[in-house]
Amino acid sequence: MPIVTETVTFRMFSSASDVWSAVTAAQAVFPMAMPNLYADIKRNRRDGFTEGSIRDITFGPAYSRVVRSAREEIVEVDHSNMTVKTTMNDDGAFVPQLFDSVDITTAVVPSSRTNLRATGCTLTWSFTYDSAKGNADINNLKNVMQTAFQDLDDYLRRGRGNRR
Repeated sequence: MPIVTETVTFRMFSSASDVWSAVTAAQAVFPMAMPNLYADIKRNRRDGFTEGSIRDITFGPAYSRVVRSAREEIVEVDHSNMTVKTTMNDDGAFVPQLFDSVDITTAVVPSSRTNLRATGCTLTWSFTYDSAKGNADINNLKNVMQTAFQDLDDYLRRGRGNRR
């Protein structure tokens, strides 16, 4: 199967700076904000967010029926453009069960490039994969991510993202 990229774009009410702060603190924030998707995110190597860091992810009920865990490596972080690229191509459960390789790009785009505190932003999650295997339901994955982004936005809007 050729390499395919799927993208989920979600309009958020939270500011770009709040969403980017949550993305950069994913280990602490994501399991609290999106418990249906992330049961736990642990740092395996380095600080968990700089390039070369490796995180071990345990999925929550939204995805654990398909796969239980994954190992994710941070490939590139661009704070000025609020973009992070990660890859999953290890011996963890996620990739061998569902894909040959996975690259993910998460980008936060402010409503106005001149005002990071402006209300709202767009979060784009691009998922590039090679060889989806029999039990990989890409449409379900996209739906899970849409729901997760809504959960993150709700969490941040309740003000919980400011407590770390």
